[in-house]
Amino acid sequence: AEHLRAVRENMRRAGVDVIVPEPLRGLVGRRAFAMRYVHGFKVTDVEQLRLYGIDREALMRRVTLAYACQLFGDGYFNADPHPGNLLVHV
Repeated sequence: AEHLRAVRENMRRAGVDVIVPEPLRGLVGRRAFAMRYVHGFKVTDVEQLRLYGIDREALMRRVTLAYACQLFGDGYFNADPHPGNLLVHV
């Protein structure tokens, strides 16, 4: 949960416009934690991207920037970046 908080703060400080869910107080343990639910759709859902007029190139630039900041700047990163963990929030 601390790493999640660090990534969230680092994204904010770097000016990267992404949502990193917050760990829920009282539901954080040594081996597991719960996060705030954020509604969105999979980054690979072409139909939804089209429906909402999402610029896919701009979206991928933002995703790439977020990962570059995590990998090269912070040292903390999402090691499980499948489409279920990368949602588009409109």
